[in-house]
Amino acid sequence: MRKIPAFGLLAGMTVLAVLVVSIPGYAADLPRHKNPAQIKEENFFPIQLISIYAQVVNLQLKERWDEASSRLKKTFFSYVPEPIRYILTRFNDLLQTTGNKLKKVKKGIDSAQIFLQQGEIEEAVKTLENTWMTLLKAERDINNLNLSVDELRGKIGAGIAEKLREKIAPLNKLAKKYKDKIQNLYQQARQEKRLEHTYLKIFVLEKKVVVGDSFEISGKLETEGKQVLEGRKVDIFLENKKIFEVLTGKDGEFKTKINFPFLYKKNVFIFASFVPEGEDKGKFYPSVSNKVSLKPIFYIPEIKVNYKGPVYPVLPFKLRGKLTLKGKALVNYPVKIKLPQNTVSTITNNKGEFQTELSPPLDTGKFFSLVIFTPPKGIIAPASLTLNIPLSYKKPVMIINLPLVVVVPFPWRISGKAYLKDGILDGAKIEVVAGGEKMVDFVQEGNFKLRFNVPLSRFSGWQKIRVFLQPQDAWVLPLMKEGKVLVINPVTLLPFLGLVVLFAKVSRKKGRKEEKVERMVEKEKKVEQQKRVEKEGPVGLVKIYMEAVDFVGKYTGIQQTQGDTIREYLKLVRKPLGEKYDDFEFISSLTEKFLYAPSKVRKDKITGARERLSRLKFG
Repeated sequence: MRKIPAFGLLAGMTVLAVLVVSIPGYAADLPRHKNPAQIKEENFFPIQLISIYAQVVNLQLKERWDEASSRLKKTFFSYVPEPIRYILTRFNDLLQTTGNKLKKVKKGIDSAQIFLQQGEIEEAVKTLENTWMTLLKAERDINNLNLSVDELRGKIGAGIAEKLREKIAPLNKLAKKYKDKIQNLYQQARQEKRLEHTYLKIFVLEKKVVVGDSFEISGKLETEGKQVLEGRKVDIFLENKKIFEVLTGKDGEFKTKINFPFLYKKNVFIFASFVPEGEDKGKFYPSVSNKVSLKPIFYIPEIKVNYKGPVYPVLPFKLRGKLTLKGKALVNYPVKIKLPQNTVSTITNNKGEFQTELSPPLDTGKFFSLVIFTPPKGIIAPASLTLNIPLSYKKPVMIINLPLVVVVPFPWRISGKAYLKDGILDGAKIEVVAGGEKMVDFVQEGNFKLRFNVPLSRFSGWQKIRVFLQPQDAWVLPLMKEGKVLVINPVTLLPFLGLVVLFAKVSRKKGRKEEKVERMVEKEKKVEQQKRVEKEGPVGLVKIYMEAVDFVGKYTGIQQTQGDTIREYLKLVRKPLGEKYDDFEFISSLTEKFLYAPSKVRKDKITGARERLSRLKFG
C-alpha cells in the first residue's frame, strides 16, 4: 500500500476544512446535536387559557358570536402539554359548537316573534319547534363541556379545574333564558286569535302622465273570504311617499283623481296600503297592493356654452351660452352658474342667449370647473352642464447680464431685463442668490439692477449665481436662471504669486542650459506618444471617448448618466453641440464599434479619433 506523507495528509485536511467553511450556508445548515434528555419542555400556563375561555363565554352571553369565535382561536397560540392536548382540543370544539347552536336558537326566537307580529301563527309554531330541538342539543353540549372539565381535574389540579367550571357556568343561565323565551312565545302562539288576511289591488289605465296634471287610479279591498270592506281608508304612495288617501265604497272599490307631482324621473312606482284601524285591528291583517309603473312626461332643455380662450387665472373672461327646448329658444329663462366660491345668476334674452363675465380664483390649478344649470319650471325639467375650462399661464422672458470676472473687494453689479412677449412685468420681484448672500429688487420699466459686495474672506474661484423672477400676477409663471462669475481675491493669491516670481528668477538662470535638453525631451515625448498610441490600441479609444464625454457634458450642460447608452447620449446632445456634433459622433460611433467588434477597429482610426477630440475641444 502506498503511504501518504504526514505533511500531505495535514495539508489535505486543512484544504477540506477551508472548503467546508467557505461554502455559503453549509456550516449554518449542519444541525447541532442535542441530548434529548437535556431538552427542557416549554412552560404550560393554564390560568392564561382559563382567562381566554372566560372572555369567550362573556362575548357569547352578549350575543357577539363572531367575536367569541375569533377570541377562541387565540388558544391555539398557547402551549399545551401532550397528555392534555386532546382533552383541551375537544373542549375547544364543544365550546365553539355550543356557541353556534345558541346563535341559531337566538335567530329562531327572533324569527318566531316576527311571524307572530305578522299573524303567521303556523310559521311561528313551526319555527319555535325547530328552535326547541336546537336548544336541547346546545344543552347537551354544555353538559359535555362539564364532563371535559372533570377529565382535566386530574391533569391540571382540582383548584384550576373548578375555576374553569365557574367560567363556563353562565352558559347554563343563557340556555335557561332562551328556554323560557321559547315557552312563552309558544304559549302566546297557541292563544293567539287568528286574523283574516286582506287583499288590495289597484289599477291605472293611463300610465303616461304629464307632470303637474292629474291621473285616475282605482282599486278594490277585500278579505281572503271575498268579503268586500266598505268605508276603509286606503293610503296611496308614489315613490314610497304618501301622496293621497281615499275611502272604499259599498263594493269595497275606490276611484279617484290625483295630481301628479313634479317628479322628473324616467319611471316611478305607485302602490296602495291598507292598515286596520279601530275594531279592524282585531279582525284583519294589513295589506299592500301591487305596484304600477308610471312614465312621467316632461321636457329637458339643452344648454350650449362657449368662451374665447385662452383663459388665465384672475383675469376676467366672457362666458356665452344658449338655452333651447326642442330646438326653440327659451326666452327670459333663468340660468345659474355654480362656481367654486359662489353662484352667479343670469337670464336668457329674446333669442335664448345669455352671457356673463367670470374670473377664475387665484389658486384654481390647471382647470376652472363650473356647473351651468337651469331650475325646473312646470313641465320643463332641470338641466345642467359641467364645464372644465383649462387655464393658461404666460411665460416671462428674463435676460441677465453678469460680469466675467469679479475682483475682491470691489463691488460688482448684476443687471437684466424681464418682460412678457405681449406686455411688461413691472413690479415683479427679482431675487438674486450668490453664495450665502441674497439681494432683492423689483422690475421697473422692464429692467432691474443689483449691487453685490464680495467679502475679503471669499476665496478665489467660480461663484454660482441664481436669479429668481417672481411675478405679481397669478397668470404669469415664475422663472429661475443660473450663471457664474470668476471671483479673484488677491489676498488668497499672494502666496502663489510669490512662488511664481521666485520660480521665474531661478528658471531664467537655468533656462539657457536646459533649452537643448528640453528639445531632446520633446522629441522623446513625441516618439513615446506614438508608441503609446500603438500600444494602447482600442483601449486608448475608450479613454478618448470618456474625455470627449466629459467635455460635452460641460459644454452642453447635459451629463451622461449610468443608464444612457452611447446612442442615447448622442441623441440627447445633438442639437446643443451644433457644429461640434460631427466630431463627437465620429468618436462615439468608433467607440461603440470597438465595444461590440474590437477586431474591426484600425489603429489609424484611433489616431483620427485623437485628432477629432482635439478639434472638438479647441477647434
